[in-house]
Amino acid sequence: MAGIPNGHPYRTERVPYSTFPTNPPTLSEIAEVLQNGMQPLFQQLNVDIASCPRLTTAPYNLAGVGLGGNTTIIEFLHINDNVPWNHKTRDIREILTSSCRDSFIIGSSYASKPHMPRYGHLIMNATYRAPMDLKNESRLIFAERRNEQTTIEKLTDPNKMIATQGNMFVSEALGGVLKMKYGSVACNLMWDDYQEPLLPFYEFIRRQQCTEIHLESDMVAVGTIVNTEPRLWAQEQRYNVNLYNRFAFHCFSDDGVGGQFVSDTTPDTTEYEGYFNVAENILYSYNLQS
Repeated sequence: MAGIPNGHPYRTERVPYSTFPTNPPTLSEIAEVLQNGMQPLFQQLNVDIASCPRLTTAPYNLAGVGLGGNTTIIEFLHINDNVPWNHKTRDIREILTSSCRDSFIIGSSYASKPHMPRYGHLIMNATYRAPMDLKNESRLIFAERRNEQTTIEKLTDPNKMIATQGNMFVSEALGGVLKMKYGSVACNLMWDDYQEPLLPFYEFIRRQQCTEIHLESDMVAVGTIVNTEPRLWAQEQRYNVNLYNRFAFHCFSDDGVGGQFVSDTTPDTTEYEGYFNVAENILYSYNLQS
């Protein structure tokens, strides 16, 4: 029997994941590493330990209010390599409802048929209170084949939280939000539908359209940063930026544009403001459905 922060006891016998501690360094140590490591990449950079703004307000418009404890990164394990990547899905609701505590989840992933309404970049954004109070405010970003228009669809059905690929950040509040303003950015963008069988995942990503977006308003991105060395895709660039086999941040704006963030295309103009928390655990989700 587990005691829940909202006072309700809850028992779960089936846990669809394995959790391991990350033993992270202190925030001060991380801030120093980020300041020194990223300084050459920006004209001006400040990495500080600070309070997070209220993220339920504009321009973030997320389901959680700010930073919190019990932080965890969710990573999907691909058990059956004979199953196409778009059928290796994970029901995020199942993880949250078996976690035995209040949670907030954000992250970048992908949606695929028939488990979701259409293909697209999935921005996970939801809160959970035990035993079964789940609020889904996720977004699905895609380009419609019939008119080539970018669409951001808000998902409110708790049954529409099925993801493939990607990493998620779970806490009692939030971690991993980036705000961009001024200039232009480049984003990969998926179509809303594809003929099966699909190409292998990384070949599929290589063939996505990459559009340049002028920032008429602030753009918000969510995702995770994992301190393992990424692998460079040979001779793969977008707007003179190298691509890596690393799950990127997925972004959206009130102007109805977004996708998988690649880079800014106006480095002398674009500004970034980010709020992150450190994961105390990594959760490997292994019970994949197809």
